[in-house]
Amino acid sequence: MIVVTGYCGTSSIVEALRRNGHNVLIGTHHLQELNVDAMTGLVLSGGEDINPRYYNEKPTHTRYWNEVRDKYELDLLDRALGSRVPVLGICRGHQLLNVFLGGSLYQDIYEAGFHHLGVHNVTMTSIGQTIFKREVVYTNSMHHQAVKELGGGTDVVGVHPDGTVESIYNAGLHWLGVQWHPEFQEYEDTFHDIVGFLFGRNN
Repeated sequence: MIVVTGYCGTSSIVEALRRNGHNVLIGTHHLQELNVDAMTGLVLSGGEDINPRYYNEKPTHTRYWNEVRDKYELDLLDRALGSRVPVLGICRGHQLLNVFLGGSLYQDIYEAGFHHLGVHNVTMTSIGQTIFKREVVYTNSMHHQAVKELGGGTDVVGVHPDGTVESIYNAGLHWLGVQWHPEFQEYEDTFHDIVGFLFGRNN
């Protein structure tokens, strides 16, 4: 059973996972709603900013956050860590993986000097080429924060042309983060690659 946190883009994520043959459970806010012992995978969806106190900074350009959600998803990651469950982080989820592992974020990529467009290429490192079977992925950009310092044990998977880290992977934990939204139908080929790599294929 793959647990998907029920926030931004959840229905698209669930549908895409089911098309790849996986059973899915949506979870929000309360760990007691979930049978975490039956969790074989975890997907953290997109959404709000993360409270910068979790990476030891004060808010400068962080716009808004949901403290209940922050705590809930960090607790879920703690459970996944203890049970060696593979994790996919999408957009905010990608950032949260990095923060959980001790990394930090740019609170605003534009203030930091990066220049993003709505769609763009992501250049894959050797690890990324293993996952996506290609050197470049064409995808979307819907964020104003991004990975800054990498969390422990984490490698860069993909990079935006302006240098922004667009994907990370922790091989020891089998946790992958992507800054884009692969669940969008026009980019689902990358979602298929991710699901096969992290969770296996059941179809």
